[in-house]
Amino acid sequence: EGAGEAMVGETIDFDGDAYIDLFAATGRLNSMTEGTVTAWFATNGRRGGNGAWSDMTILSASDRDDEESELRLMVRDTGQLRFLVRNDGTSILDLYTEEIFRDPDIGQPDEWHHVAVMVDGNATTIYVDGAETKVLGEANGTRGFFADVENIDSVAIGRHFSSDTSKSDI
Repeated sequence: EGAGEAMVGETIDFDGDAYIDLFAATGRLNSMTEGTVTAWFATNGRRGGNGAWSDMTILSASDRDDEESELRLMVRDTGQLRFLVRNDGTSILDLYTEEIFRDPDIGQPDEWHHVAVMVDGNATTIYVDGAETKVLGEANGTRGFFADVENIDSVAIGRHFSSDTSKSDI
């Protein structure tokens, strides 16, 4: 499911319609309390139907029946990276980079970047292009990962699923 005609050579173009469904990995991820999520990304300056910038999901793990339970790595509408972990409406971790990876006024495609979110027993650290990056936001706990989100039944690259379809996005 997901990729369809989006294959370009040996890559997938996440053009707003393509995503990869990782449902088969859900059981393994549900119990993970620490680990690293890595991805390559380039922003495209995509706008939503109302002309406003749209969040672009890199990785999402969620409970489809609870729109307030999710682990999500995304490029925010502001162009910053965001790593969010919340369970049943309680924010466990909500960090975003100080650095902006897309000019919010221009919307030109950005160069490629590598992000790594490392979560261990004590902290969550975000690296971009091999360097630790300054983060802002709230961390009610100093760390958050898959095991902190109950009832994960959706895991996807390039798409976030929610019971509120207006909050599901590609």
